[in-house]
Amino acid sequence: MMSNSISDLAYCAGLMDGEGCITLTRDSESNYRLRVKITSTDYSVLEWLQEHFDGYIHLSRKESKYNKEAWDWVCKVEDQVVFLFGILPYTIIKRAQIIEALNYHFEKQNGGKLTEDEFKLRNAYYERLKTMK
Repeated sequence: MMSNSISDLAYCAGLMDGEGCITLTRDSESNYRLRVKITSTDYSVLEWLQEHFDGYIHLSRKESKYNKEAWDWVCKVEDQVVFLFGILPYTIIKRAQIIEALNYHFEKQNGGKLTEDEFKLRNAYYERLKTMK
């Protein structure tokens, strides 16, 4: 991820507040994954995000009679902490979710089989983030 100006970070904070989503997904009983994404019907906005913050763009919703085509920009796992710390000072709506996601990142253990305490910790974060939407 490249260095970004304050105005770039503030712009991203606005995008995250308006169109962003921070979730902790549970793939199985014990596999939790933090996901940071921004959805837009304007592909050029997501291209800008990708140019400035890397990540991936994929189709979120196909065009239909009632909806425009929508795309997701997804922050790479290895860039999530830097991205979230960067936009945190400029967020309003998603501020509590960002703090919760960062706390999760720094509290969880990495690698190895999950202990019962670690499973409970991750599940608690999962439930809290789910209710913050």
